[in-house]
Amino acid sequence: MVILCHIVLLALLVKIKLLGESLKGSVWRVIWVMCGERRRILR
Repeated sequence: MVILCHIVLLALLVKIKLLGESLKGSVWRVIWVMCGERRRILR
């Protein structure tokens, strides 16, 4: 029973970590696009 709980917790941690990485990537992409748009407008 305890082992099962540990497995579930580990799975959740991995899922959260992966979600965090993908979110970070998308946020950086949005910032990059916005910076590009701003540069284009300034030029």
